[in-house]
Parts: sequence; C-alpha cells; structure tokens
Amino acid sequence: MEHKKSLVFLAALTAICTTSSAVSFLDDLSTDTSANYDGVDTSGSGGSFSISGGTMEISPGSSNTHSVFYDVSALFDIGETLSVDVVSLTSTPDFRLSVSTSPVGPNEFAADDGVRLKRDQTDGSFLFQAYTNSTTATDTEYHDSLSVSDGTPFTLYLTRETDNTFSAAFDAGSGLVQLNTTGGTEKEILSAGDTGNGLLYIGVEAYNQISGASATIDNLRITAVPEAATGLLIGLSGLALLRRRR
Repeated sequence: MEHKKSLVFLAALTAICTTSSAVSFLDDLSTDTSANYDGVDTSGSGGSFSISGGTMEISPGSSNTHSVFYDVSALFDIGETLSVDVVSLTSTPDFRLSVSTSPVGPNEFAADDGVRLKRDQTDGSFLFQAYTNSTTATDTEYHDSLSVSDGTPFTLYLTRETDNTFSAAFDAGSGLVQLNTTGGTEKEILSAGDTGNGLLYIGVEAYNQISGASATIDNLRITAVPEAATGLLIGLSGLALLRRRR
C-alpha cells in the first residue's frame, strides 16, 4: 500500500515539475530601473522613456520609433517566453515586443538580427516582423479577427521555439489567443530568418507619426517550462525521501 502511495506521489510530483513555469527574469517596474535600459531613437528624434509609479512610459516623439532595450545582458533563450503587459496606448502608437542580437531594435544596425511582435496602430491587428542583417525578411499580418481595440489593455507573448523560430500570442482579458496567419487560433511556428544560436536582448518599442503618442507597460518578464528530465529528477528525489522515512 505504501509502495502504491509512493508511486502516486511520484507521478503527481513529476507532472507538476514538468508543466509548471518558472520566471527567469522579471522587472515589475515597481522601482526606477531605468539605468538598466537604453532608449534609442531609431527612425527620427524626440523619443523618451521613464519608469515611475510601477510602470514604464514610452514616448516615440513625431515620426519616430523609440526602442527601449534591457542592456545589462542578453537573456532570451530557446524554450522561453517573453511577455509584457500593455496598460494603455495614447494616440494609438504602434507597439512592438522585440528581441535582437544587440541591445537596440533589430533594424538599427547592419548586422542586427531579430524579430518583432507588433500591434498595428491602424486596425489593432498583429504583425510578425523578422529581420536579418537589419532588413525585414517577413512582414506577416495575421487574421483581422485577431485584433485588440485601442482602449483595451493586453499582454503580448513571444516564445522562442528554436534558434530561429518563434510563436506568438496575446491575451486581452479573455484568455490566451495564439496567432495564426491562416485565420485559425492554433499555434503557428514562424521563421525568424537568422537570430543565431545565442541569447537575445529583449526590448519594447513605440512608433507614431504624431507628437503626444505614448505607450505604458508593466511586467516585462521571461518564463520557462522546466525540462522533463529536470522534473523527473526532482520527483525521484522526493520518492527517495519517502523511502528513507519508511
């Protein structure tokens, strides 16, 4: 009987360990961490960002993209999900969750590779933009039904599936919706062209053609699901402890 209980415990523990996610990076912006970020104007001038009151506000200026990247180290790895909460958009700027081989937007330098998950200012739909050597390789618009109205807070998710493929999703308060180019909602694997085999820098960007636009964000984070082998090892350790107690 005790043996059966141990096996049940092991199965449950292993399941928990292999399905739960762990936060490997989190900036909840509860304090001023602006020293850890670089803000760069990439297509004009007049942009700025600030962190206060538990959020980050990005102002692109006029006819400009302002990129704000975490510049302390490259963090984003295969099997991890990068996400950010978009609290509000003023004057409806483009908003982009971006990763790059350097701590600026992936279209800034000639050698930059990376991707953007973009919420478009014109209709609230989403685009996946992949850059190789700073040149846009793909610019894929998703089904129009996958959109978010201007006044709705939302969360963007970008998952690194392999070195050079990603998947994307959003949540506007009704649960996670996977983005799909064919009009469905199942996960689609998207090619990035070339993002190398190393860690990537993470950042957010805002663009608008008029002054006064801004994007307010919270909770920039990276989460990862532990590998099955790790979960099994933890489960076996728990079983060994039970046997020792017997």
